[in-house]
Amino acid sequence: MLDEATKNAVADYVLDQYDRERIKLFVDIYDSRETIRLRVINKFAEQLTGALSDALPVSDGWKVDADELLANPLERYSSLNVRRSTWTWDKEAYVSIEAQSVGAGDWVVGVRAMQNRDRLRAAAIERWGQGKISNGWPWYRSLGHGSEFGSSELGDWRTGAAILALAEGSRGVYGKRLCDRIVEMSKTVDSVPST
Repeated sequence: MLDEATKNAVADYVLDQYDRERIKLFVDIYDSRETIRLRVINKFAEQLTGALSDALPVSDGWKVDADELLANPLERYSSLNVRRSTWTWDKEAYVSIEAQSVGAGDWVVGVRAMQNRDRLRAAAIERWGQGKISNGWPWYRSLGHGSEFGSSELGDWRTGAAILALAEGSRGVYGKRLCDRIVEMSKTVDSVPST
């Protein structure tokens, strides 16, 4: 976030004259960064869940599940999942965002499924282009991919840029793009024939 010259200017300001209270204040702010980041991630997850639930209502058979993300936001594989009750062809089918690294880092968005993988992958490629594939994921892409969600830093919720974007909530540019993508993906999966 800050270039090296700015970081040095801040350090010079803090250390210019020995002022124990000034140094203590900056150390206390630094020590609070993880608490702030965790609160921002939790608030964003709650807002995103609400926005997704508004767009994909329970009355139409949709389920937005952010329990894992809210309970363990800094764990590897922490996720938010969307599925529809009509997806009886695969009880493991979800549209998900998932952290690939500890500390809420390296987020991906994609389709998780064990059945109907070829059709799901083809539909995703047709709509969003090439993505990656792995066991359990017929199609996924990093949230840091290109400029789709903004800066590549936004795919790693450990960065200052990501925390600022998350702090804008689900109605901010990043949150809205992510919500729209999850809704689009959910509707795309819903439109793929199961046989």
